[in-house]
Amino acid sequence: MSTLLKRLAVGIAVFVISGAAVIIAAFFFFAAVYFWFEEILSPPLAALATMGALLAFAIIVIILGYLVSASLKRKPRRRFDWLVELLDAPEGLSAVAIGNALGRRLQAFARENAQATVVASLLAGLAIGISPGLRALLREVLKD
Repeated sequence: MSTLLKRLAVGIAVFVISGAAVIIAAFFFFAAVYFWFEEILSPPLAALATMGALLAFAIIVIILGYLVSASLKRKPRRRFDWLVELLDAPEGLSAVAIGNALGRRLQAFARENAQATVVASLLAGLAIGISPGLRALLREVLKD
């Protein structure tokens, strides 16, 4: 988990530093555009022309951002189709099939995430060992 947090921190730092660099670069770019317009036009018209160029740039960025975000939208996945198929099974077979399918999925998850499974098991054991209410609940569940 700490690796994930470290990667997230590095990603945020890179984003902030590169964002600041882009803002500074954009300032110098539009200052250069202003000085270029000032050679051709009067200073007030050069400022208006620079503003127009900046607004055109902003509109282009907004349109590109909209197009990229539209292409990144999640397509609906049918994540629980396997469960719906199991629920359509005959009455006696349904509970057994669901139990088997869930057991297989949990076993696959435990194999893929061994470290997280061990930590979760240790925390669950600690919680049951500390809490008398959880021990009593576990006894009642296991009696049936």
